[in-house]
Amino acid sequence: MIRKILSKGGKTENILVSIGPHIGMCCYDVSPDRALVFQKIYGFDTRITAYYDQKWHLDLGYINYLQLRRANILPKNIDAPVICSSCRVKEFYSYRKDTNQSYGENLGIIAFN
Repeated sequence: MIRKILSKGGKTENILVSIGPHIGMCCYDVSPDRALVFQKIYGFDTRITAYYDQKWHLDLGYINYLQLRRANILPKNIDAPVICSSCRVKEFYSYRKDTNQSYGENLGIIAFN
């Protein structure tokens, strides 16, 4: 999306991004193989992959933040609250925790002027 905005004449300093509620590292456990893929891409950084409770965990929000920074989006233009949709199922739907009966939808919006 950033590349598309830039191709239309946008400037990175004018791009504002919000990383919405998503599963947090606290609840997003992954296989050792999946953790290794991210360690190969980003190095061993405990903000990205961490081993605790006998499982590997992954922080998708922080990975998105890093990708935005690598695309030269200014830190002050990235809103990234740490809100785990899996922990806060009364406020947000969670693909991992909801059932067919309780699952709902989340909405993301992209605007370009």
